[in-house]
Amino acid sequence: MNQLQSGASSLEGGCDCRNVRYRLTHMPLFDHCCHCRWCQRESGSSFALNALIETDCVSVLCGDPVPVTTPFHQFEAAVGDPTLGRPHGRGVFDRKQFWPTASLERRRLLMG
Repeated sequence: MNQLQSGASSLEGGCDCRNVRYRLTHMPLFDHCCHCRWCQRESGSSFALNALIETDCVSVLCGDPVPVTTPFHQFEAAVGDPTLGRPHGRGVFDRKQFWPTASLERRRLLMG
């Protein structure tokens, strides 16, 4: 797995409500902005930032996160603003084209 950049052993973050805090021990497999209507509703913005990471690379430091069911395409759809020349739309984008090679390897190991 990819260790965190800049020599850090972990990254910490949390929800805006400050009730949930977490620690990442590895860099996410992939991160992107999604501009779908669902993400706009959920974030209250024109886009949502999403990061994909293995569950064993995340530790909850405090709070009790509640799973939320979202449409499948939330994590597989808009990969950026089309004005920047990146694909946008519903459906699955080509991982081989957009994911870093190391992340593709991590995914391959996870999927067996």
